[in-house]
Formats: sequence, C-alpha cells, structure tokens
Amino acid sequence: MRVLTGALKGREIRFKPMPGVRPTADKVRKSMVDTLVASLPGAEVLDLFAGSGAIGFEALSNGALRVDLVEADRDRARCVQDNAERLGVAKSCQVSREDAFEAVRRLHGDGRVYDLVFADPPYRSGDAARILEHLKRYPLLRSGGIAVIECADDERIESQAQGGGLTLLRSRSYGGSKVVYFRASPDPAPGTGTPN
Repeated sequence: MRVLTGALKGREIRFKPMPGVRPTADKVRKSMVDTLVASLPGAEVLDLFAGSGAIGFEALSNGALRVDLVEADRDRARCVQDNAERLGVAKSCQVSREDAFEAVRRLHGDGRVYDLVFADPPYRSGDAARILEHLKRYPLLRSGGIAVIECADDERIESQAQGGGLTLLRSRSYGGSKVVYFRASPDPAPGTGTPN
C-alpha cells in the first residue's frame, strides 16, 4: 500500500493483512482526497477506526496540520505509529489505541474540535450509524467542518443527519461501498451528551 497523493505520494504504508480488516480501496481513498483537497491545508483531522492509517497519512501528505488517529487494535495501532515514524510525520500525529466511541466522548470532553473527521467502521456492523449518532451527540467539528463516513452501500445513514447539527453534503457509491459526507451547521446544536 502506498500514499496516493500529495507530498508523500509513492511512499510505502506497511500494513499486514488481518482478518476482518478491509483497507479503503485506492480508488475510494483517492476520490475522498480529491473531494476534500481544498480543505486539507492547515486542517486538524481526526481519523476514527484508523486501520492502516492511510487516510490520515493522505491528509498529512496534502497539508493537514495535525492528524489524530484512533485504532482499538493493539497491533494495528503499533503499525500506524511505525508508519508515521517511517514517513517522517510522527510529530504531526497522535496515535491512540482506543475504542472509537470512547474516543469521541473523551475528545468532546477535552474540548477538542476538528476541521475534518473520517470514520471507516467495520462494514454492516451497525457502527456507521452509531458513530454518526456519537458525532451528533458529542460534536467534534468546527462550524463548517466535514465528517466523512465510509460504509457498505446498503447502509442507509444519509437521513440520520437531521436534527443533529449536521447536513448531508453528498453520498457516492463505489461498487459495494459508499462514502457519505456531512457538514457541521454554521451554528451546530450543542451536544446533549455528558462525557463519561
């Protein structure tokens, strides 16, 4: 696997295949970056369910200021950290071995905000809908910020933005998968959750 765009284009991202882990296809990853390229320079980015870390590294390659990568699996989190060091971007990354849902609550409680939030949960696990609900309940996006959720094409999350300070921007299918983009409202509703 390699970085596809930006200053790090062509650099290797080492990733050992693991059961149940499906890295974002190159075509999908490049399309996501192309869609967001104008928003990346200087951006603060959160990558949930980071897996290989490829999306976060693409963001850094295209000028993101900082990327926080959250991955629950110990071996995958270690691999992401190793890749960050090999790519020379470790100072711009924070790799957390943590459940994505707990991370959203913690980061909200810490007052963190981001320009972009990526989430690529396991397909058909119900976690795509669940992480969107968490992002509504525990807002992490700056006004005008964008949340990007990758899921199976038959997971219907587009209508969930209503009433949660998020507006559906677009949804694009790629075979059996799709990427759904949401924008934080100019005056997002305050979170109703209390961080644990």
